[in-house]
Amino acid sequence: YNWDSDNDTMPDGWELQYGLIPLDPGDAILDLDGGGLDNANEYAQAKDPSVAADDMRPIEQPQVIAYAEKIGVPQGDTTPRDIAATIAQGLSDGSCVVAGNFQPNAVIGGVTLDAVDGTTSHNAFIGLRGADLDWKWVIRLHAPGSVKVNGITEFGDYIYAVGSFQRSSGALEYYNPSGSVSTLCNTGTNSERGFVVKLSKRNGGFIARTCAATRSRFNDADANDTAVYICGKYWSSVLTLPAEAASGKQRSSRTPKGTADIVVAALKADLLECIWLNSGGGQESESRDDARGLVVDGGSVYVTGMVHGFYEKYVYNNSGNDSGWCNFWEGNCYAVATTNHPGTFADSTVGDIYTGKYHRDQYYDDCNCGSGG
Repeated sequence: YNWDSDNDTMPDGWELQYGLIPLDPGDAILDLDGGGLDNANEYAQAKDPSVAADDMRPIEQPQVIAYAEKIGVPQGDTTPRDIAATIAQGLSDGSCVVAGNFQPNAVIGGVTLDAVDGTTSHNAFIGLRGADLDWKWVIRLHAPGSVKVNGITEFGDYIYAVGSFQRSSGALEYYNPSGSVSTLCNTGTNSERGFVVKLSKRNGGFIARTCAATRSRFNDADANDTAVYICGKYWSSVLTLPAEAASGKQRSSRTPKGTADIVVAALKADLLECIWLNSGGGQESESRDDARGLVVDGGSVYVTGMVHGFYEKYVYNNSGNDSGWCNFWEGNCYAVATTNHPGTFADSTVGDIYTGKYHRDQYYDDCNCGSGG
């Protein structure tokens, strides 16, 4: 026990250490070093009462090093349940969006995640946790084949989530926090297809969506006051976004050089119109081409991912015309390969890493297109 004989908030041992009197409560309001803080405040703020400069040192505040919360199984329930939180995206207000897949009756922040069926891959969740560490809302997505959220971004009062689903003759559905359901897509091919969904940041409410009509996967997104940008890959000879059809820009003549190609697109904020769409990939037959990450910086969109074999790009311009093939050289388009030759790729047997830069307001780049490529 640390005695304070005169009850002046300063322990006897501390007072003796600095030459104060343990039986004199009046020395609590004195300023031993003349630095501006009285002795009692020097002790309360863990400062040295004999050093004046120490009085101006900021107060050391305790910091949270880490915080962990177990999610998945209801309190007192010993039945195992699968739950995987695979995406975590911090927001501008200090909150965080978490997404992943779950098995029915998993619990997140006191919210029980019911599901249409018991298969983990058929059920996905998106939840927002506030800066105060309390869960604000959790919504669910369901598709009878599969559904997965691959990327999250924020702009203004909205959250944009991208991923892929397989409906298997059923529908991709959204369930709000109260359990009400909205059908996002119940038509088109049964193969894996990319989707974008727009949610209210305040309560997770459904605002808008767009889904690809052909086999594809969307991996990441970013947004600004001009557009919502997405990236991913597609397998079919035509990538059809309903949003493109709405603006008269449905792709009709694009055939991947290999099994799959990367895709980068800009959608209007309401997700009802495609502003532009670029695609490209390696010339090998294996399905390795993929655009994994995307970020908007000023007037440019930067993309990262992987291609297999020599890279060529194909640009679909704003007038609805195909601009033709273009070799991927240094310039406004640039690549970093696994060799020491930036702008080119070593050979057709390795998976090279690329970064691509697409100007937000341009549909052609400064690399040579056509016969001069």
